[in-house]
Amino acid sequence: MARKTILLAIVYVLKIHLSTISYAHSELPMYVLTRIGIVPLTALADSLLKGTRHSIPLLSATLSATLNLLVGSCRSNIRVTWDSVLAGVISSFCAALFPVLLYSTYQNLSAPSPERARDPTSSRTTYTLLHHVSLLSIIISLPFVLISGELPNIARNIYFLDRPWHWFMMLCGSLGTFCVFTSTVLLVLATSPLTTNFLTIPAYAFLIPVLAKFRMPMYSWVGIALAFASSGWFVWVRRRESRKVRA
Repeated sequence: MARKTILLAIVYVLKIHLSTISYAHSELPMYVLTRIGIVPLTALADSLLKGTRHSIPLLSATLSATLNLLVGSCRSNIRVTWDSVLAGVISSFCAALFPVLLYSTYQNLSAPSPERARDPTSSRTTYTLLHHVSLLSIIISLPFVLISGELPNIARNIYFLDRPWHWFMMLCGSLGTFCVFTSTVLLVLATSPLTTNFLTIPAYAFLIPVLAKFRMPMYSWVGIALAFASSGWFVWVRRRESRKVRA
């Protein structure tokens, strides 16, 4: 089982760590710009690795939403650092590849093997996938924590490690991360890798004006509004195509 999930765990660790580095050294609009290619790259990876054929209306809605979010994220006075840009671009490839690999790994885990027949219980396969990816991700991340030397730095400089509020927030963050990771797996299996990553577009389109305290140039408002409109177009196309498949 570990051999079937090790590649997925590596991609997941790279996606999390590189996106964190990118966001830590840049503002949200710049962070979005460095990761603007996630959705188109997901469509490309889905087509190349899984052989999925996306319709022209679906691709049009995807590219339209991406370009409009690009317009809404552009700023002239944003601090730019090379490490945030590099980490954001590389994490884009990992983020685009993650749901496609996740779906393929799930199919491999549920496929029959010489030792066992095909697992008819999808919940058992989902639990196995979550268990192995989580465990392998922790094992892969531990050496980076030790090599970076952050543990002595934390012990010397962070004075509130003995405060209950700190550990309560850590617990809430852990539970939130667990819920996001679990729901991402379920969403990929219930919809598609492209739909899963497309949700980042309306999420960023909402966060950008909120974190900017609604103080943005007019062209950014136009881009954000059109990004929401393109997201609605994407939902309409997906709904229409799913009805045709059921019919």
